[in-house]
Parts: sequence; structure tokens; C-alpha cells
Amino acid sequence: MKHLTPIIVLASMLLAACGGAEALTAEDILNNAAEATATIETVEFEIARDGSPIVIDPEANLAILGATGAYEAPDSVYAAVRVGAGTIITEGEVLWIADGVFLRLPPLFPEFEPIEVGDTFDATRIFDPEQGVPAVLTDGLTDPTLVGEEEIDGIPTYHVTGTAEAETITDIVGGGLETDQTVTVDLWIDRGSFEVVRLLVTEDDEETWTLDFFNYGGDVEIPTP
Repeated sequence: MKHLTPIIVLASMLLAACGGAEALTAEDILNNAAEATATIETVEFEIARDGSPIVIDPEANLAILGATGAYEAPDSVYAAVRVGAGTIITEGEVLWIADGVFLRLPPLFPEFEPIEVGDTFDATRIFDPEQGVPAVLTDGLTDPTLVGEEEIDGIPTYHVTGTAEAETITDIVGGGLETDQTVTVDLWIDRGSFEVVRLLVTEDDEETWTLDFFNYGGDVEIPTP
């Protein structure tokens, strides 16, 4: 049996080497993601709503259905927002820049016009370090758990889940959450870059918001009014 000794020694060395690398915890992954998020220069995003629309103007029966857009640090966001009014669905372009908020909605507004939006949908909050995704990554989740590793659109990711008070996360979805509830938050984070690939918010009634992020560091176009 002496001829087996080198094999046993080699196997022991391999097992020791594998055991020497500690597995990442959910907290480790979130902290790494927070560091990656802090360095974002540009990113594109898509927001999808699965459930009842978020009404922003009850008199006009005007509701937000979703949006796609782009962010450029530190505070510029462009979004094509899908809006429903009864059975009519249209799309307007909203621009958040240092000079204010602007809307383009042909044929009513063929060019960007300044608007007042108050506390309604504000896409800049998604990236705000005090209110948005960075804040959720650092301290917004209760009992974060690593679900496992999954692929999202071909990207290997860590899947982390936890719960959060709605009032701490509503800004990520433009103020569209009822704040007197606890929501489930699922995050899919790129295993290589630790960039957030997808964020899913599930409300008490199982209605959801899905935010997808892509093209980190790529060229984005932020129009000028």
C-alpha cells in the first residue's frame, strides 16, 4: 500500500488548499457590491412593474407602468417612462439634471419642457448613496442570506435575499411603495465585478418591482433640454 502514499498526500494538499479560501458570506458580497456601486460612472437600467399600476395623477387616471434609461454620475438621469391613462398607453421622456426636471411628450411637448414632479417618480433616487441602491447594500437589509449562485442573462451572479422596511427602499422605485409594510428584496450580483445585475422588490401582496442594470461604464446618451 506504500505506492498510495503520494496520492494521499497530494489529495490532502488539494483539500487543504481548497479549505484555505473562506467562502464569501452574504454580508461580504453586499459590502463588495457597495464598493463597486460607489464607483459607477455610467449604467443603463430598466424598471418593470408586475402588479397594479402606480397612479401619479388620480384626476387624469395617470399611472406609471415602467421605464428604461441611463445614469451618468453624479446626478444625471434620462428615462423613457411608460405611462398609462385608462386604456391608453404612451411613452414620455424625462430628464433629471442639475438644472431641474424636464419632460418631452410629443405632440403635446415636442421639445423638453421644465416640469414640477414633487415627490412622484424620481429616477435619481435609485443611485443616491443615502437613499438608493448603495444604502440598501450597506445597511438596508435585515438578515441577508446567500441563496446561491445563478445566471442572469448569461452573467454568473450571487443571489442574496433579505427583508427591508418599505420606507427605506421606496426611493429605489420612485416612491411607488406603500411604506407601512415589510418587503422582500432579492439581489443578483455579478460574481466577478460585484455590480448589481438585478434587484427585485416583492410587496406583501406579491406585487413586484424589477430593476435590471447593464452596460456599466459604457457610453450612454443623456439629452440636453
